[in-house]
Amino acid sequence: MLIRNRQSRILFFRKFFNYPLTISPDTLSNLGFLRAVKMLLSYIIARIFPIQKEINLEDFFINRFVRVIYNTFFKSYTEKVWGIPCNKISAEWGAQRVKRVSISKAIKHNLRKIFKVHSSSERQKNVETSFIGRFLYPKYGPGQLWEEVARQVQERGGKLHLNTAVRKIYTQGERVTGVEVYEVETGTYQRVEGDYIFSTMPVKELIRGFDSG
Repeated sequence: MLIRNRQSRILFFRKFFNYPLTISPDTLSNLGFLRAVKMLLSYIIARIFPIQKEINLEDFFINRFVRVIYNTFFKSYTEKVWGIPCNKISAEWGAQRVKRVSISKAIKHNLRKIFKVHSSSERQKNVETSFIGRFLYPKYGPGQLWEEVARQVQERGGKLHLNTAVRKIYTQGERVTGVEVYEVETGTYQRVEGDYIFSTMPVKELIRGFDSG
């Protein structure tokens, strides 16, 4: 496994902004003086008069990223991705996706980076997921992970069915009991049952695969 630096950026105003947003000379330069002042004032107002009851995702984002930053970076992006206005998405969805990230935590994280020397270790136990700056990556690509999984499965007595597609998913009540698979090489169908079934199928194919019974 190789240790690699992580870099996420937002293209906005035809300029790149680091994500999560960092308080740096580059960020302030890209924003411009007036927009930066507006964000600072919006942050102060949000801290003094927070939305007491978060009903939807818009409330959630404004409380954590203040209104100007929400309108600038998050509103249009989120609505384009999900096809639903932010005020129609529940605040609980935001808590699950964004978790504990906020402007306040971003500022604290940036200050720690400036005044504290970080270990070169890849272990980052106390760092929020969005702020993690390094990650482990397989030397020969992500397929190397599945090759290792396959090796361990076979080593422990498991059997792999390659060139096989799931065509139907059998259920009993609220429980999945088995699947029907199509073996490409033989052109035959087979029903496979199991105590535990894990799906990595695209969600659309998974839904289509459920039997009507």
